[in-house]
Amino acid sequence: MHQCDIKQPDIILVGGQSAILHHSLNNERFFCFEQYAFLLGTDPDAIVLVINLFDEISYIKRAINFIESVLDTCVIACVLSVVRQKEFLNMDMIYDKQRIDFLIRELNKPVFEFNVQIEELCSHIIDFFGGIE
Repeated sequence: MHQCDIKQPDIILVGGQSAILHHSLNNERFFCFEQYAFLLGTDPDAIVLVINLFDEISYIKRAINFIESVLDTCVIACVLSVVRQKEFLNMDMIYDKQRIDFLIRELNKPVFEFNVQIEELCSHIIDFFGGIE
């Protein structure tokens, strides 16, 4: 991050481990200290949150609220991941237009399909930063 700071780029893109929040408090290994430290260390101006098709809307909202409360940043969009977990391998993972529309309404944010709407996502990011002075 120091090297990035020296070069003073306009935009820094970083990637981090998903699951910024725990799904369960049953065990200390479920706490996401590394992800939290990464978030604080990068201190992003904006975030594109990657979510899973099977994530509950309450979890996604908690994650967004957490991110926006610990940093002076905002989640500007969500991207639906195609990563499959063992318990969901038999599930049809094709994007469901109704699910996407539901997420857009519930989150009040644009939702993009991973590997399908990359150009639209890039345009959204450029538009977001183009409006900042």
